[in-house]
Amino acid sequence: EEEEEEEQNSDTEPVEGGEEDDGTKAETGQQPKQKRRRRGGKKKKKKKGQQNPAPLPPPPPASVEKHPLPKDLPFPRGLLTRQAFLDAVSNEKFTVGLMKRVESALAPDDSDSGELKDMVDNALSMALSRCAAASGSLRACKLLLHHGASPSFMGEEDDATPLHGAIRQGHDQLCQLLLKEKVNINATDSVNGRTPLHVAAEFNRPVIAKLLVQKGAFVDAVDNDGMTPTDVADKLKWKKVVQVLSDPSVLFWNFANRATRLYRAMEYELCMAIFIKAFGLIDQVRPPLSKESRATLHYNCARAAFQLGKHLDVLSHCNNAIEILPKYAMVLEQRGHANLALFNYDEAINDYEAASRINPDSPNSQECRHKMMQAKNKKAESHFDVLELAMSASSADVKKAYRNLCLTWHPDRHQQNPEGKHRSHIMFQRIQEAYEVLSNADKRRGYESRMRSRSVFSGARG
Repeated sequence: EEEEEEEQNSDTEPVEGGEEDDGTKAETGQQPKQKRRRRGGKKKKKKKGQQNPAPLPPPPPASVEKHPLPKDLPFPRGLLTRQAFLDAVSNEKFTVGLMKRVESALAPDDSDSGELKDMVDNALSMALSRCAAASGSLRACKLLLHHGASPSFMGEEDDATPLHGAIRQGHDQLCQLLLKEKVNINATDSVNGRTPLHVAAEFNRPVIAKLLVQKGAFVDAVDNDGMTPTDVADKLKWKKVVQVLSDPSVLFWNFANRATRLYRAMEYELCMAIFIKAFGLIDQVRPPLSKESRATLHYNCARAAFQLGKHLDVLSHCNNAIEILPKYAMVLEQRGHANLALFNYDEAINDYEAASRINPDSPNSQECRHKMMQAKNKKAESHFDVLELAMSASSADVKKAYRNLCLTWHPDRHQQNPEGKHRSHIMFQRIQEAYEVLSNADKRRGYESRMRSRSVFSGARG
């Protein structure tokens, strides 16, 4: 009986507040239930040779990353995976919490700022494309653009830009945001070859279509089916879009902006052609253009013409601008350059002097002074300079030089080129005048005497 009592005491559960110390808790990681000792009851006798139950398997770790970080795009801080990042920014409810999480992942520090740019540029642009085509969250798109997302990125789903997607979904505010960036508004998708203006015409977006046209979108661009945006809208009977695409005022600003972009791209020939289209609509613009706008349009066209060497066109547009605004200093400078190139030396000097009086602090004042001195020197050339002779030249030398220069500058040899015809007419007159003096002995002696007097007088003044 004493042996049985000892065995019962050894198998008894711990009293309230006590704990086992046999290693079971450490193995299972669980707290065993505590039991009260029953009073007066018989204790269950443990059979000899019975073993303790096997411990439970350990639970899985408490924190497991839901989206394992891929090797191709390890965000520097490891807070987002590629897929999680794309899902976050394209979420229809881009909450403040999501925004902070994305900002935290994109915020570079000193150690990984260079690595960040190399790794996430493509993902940023991809996310922008997806966001614009799905939820159109303005907050998310602003964040992505701030971190360098390209607004002209071609998306992976339909190979279209974010602007295509935003127009398709009708996100006017997002379209305005993207158009403020350096976005290619004439980019075509790889499926149908359609521009954003085609998409606006297809989905009946007259407000966006007007904005695109005013920004310089190509109204005459054709898709893979040979259709312009106007053709698309007309086929679908979207009257408001057709009205926008045929509005003279809208088309005028389209041509003006397109021409400006072409000038910056140094496509001067096409730039002038688009300017001519704009001039054809200038009287139909409502509200009417101001004097400053009209004069500026002529000035910009004159600049393009000057780059092409069409100096007569430069004079025409500058004259129109001066007629509208007589004290337009930059136009006077531009006209002076054209007159100098056309050998109109008196006119060039007058233009440069007038521009200098109107705006003496012009950033081009030094160049204008140099050009004005050049015009004065050309005007003051002697007969010997015109015939390219020294003062000691003989009569035979004079005849030979005259004959050669006549072959070069005779107007009949420049009939096909208006610029050359104008210059040759002026030069031929100067050559004739110089030969008439130098081929006559008496006139030559008197002319040389006057030249020596002026030289002595100039030296005395100096």
